[in-house]
Amino acid sequence: MEQSVTGPQIIHPAVPVARLARALRFLKAVPGWRGLVNRLLPAGASGPFAIVNEGVAFAGDLNSYIDRQLYLFGSYEAEHLADFLSSVPASGRGTILDIGANVGTHSLFFSKNFAAVHAFEPNPALWAPFEKNMAMNKADNVTLHKVGLGRKDEDLTLYLTEKNNFGLGTFSTVEQYDVPLKAAAVCKVVNAGPYLAASGVERCDAIKIDVQGFEPEVIASLRGLIEASRPVVWFELGGGTQTQLRTRADVEALFPWPIRLRRMLPVKPPGGVPADDGTGAQSVLPMGDYIVTPR
Repeated sequence: MEQSVTGPQIIHPAVPVARLARALRFLKAVPGWRGLVNRLLPAGASGPFAIVNEGVAFAGDLNSYIDRQLYLFGSYEAEHLADFLSSVPASGRGTILDIGANVGTHSLFFSKNFAAVHAFEPNPALWAPFEKNMAMNKADNVTLHKVGLGRKDEDLTLYLTEKNNFGLGTFSTVEQYDVPLKAAAVCKVVNAGPYLAASGVERCDAIKIDVQGFEPEVIASLRGLIEASRPVVWFELGGGTQTQLRTRADVEALFPWPIRLRRMLPVKPPGGVPADDGTGAQSVLPMGDYIVTPR
């Protein structure tokens, strides 16, 4: 029986297939289970919900992609989160930057594993759900910064698609999805160096970046902080990002010290995760999520 950790009432959407899938979420590791659930769930299914997964409360709506994963399967990118955390020494989990925080799923995880979380989300449509999820979990060590990070202060158009997935929001105009981009909002982007200094963030131990093609801008803007702190960095290399970061050499050029670079895999290879992917400097990197650590 589900119980809340902080008192909010458990609410399930009025969609029988969704409720059944959640009850059977322990099957999520069975090959084909996720695909079967997604095929059986009616297209356009929606409905607000409030649940608790592994002691973490979350409120969302079934029609949102990330929310849907949390409701149906009890987690979102759990394997990547565990992999990333294992790359950060237990003695060095003070401050983390969550850049592209969305509704706070990863910030909630980080709040339980780091002393301080600075979350950056420029999309105003996501601020209220983010703050609600932090409040439900009493995540007082999370600070939401309602801006994007870049090389300079400017207002940029945020683009979305017709899909109900705010995780696809991007400042890049590269056509990186299978559907067209549509202007959704004008958001504030700040020069990361001065902004973080004014916010009292002088060092950090880890950085997660998921900004759909704007990753090179964010990493470049954080160069001073990265040089001083030598953090572990998790970034997504998607279609938009790949137009600028095609090779290992392109990634190496963004960092002020020699790096180890490896692609995150959903299943660890025998013997654990390799320390380095061994990719040649000019080899084209496949799309995926990558972890950068100082060499």
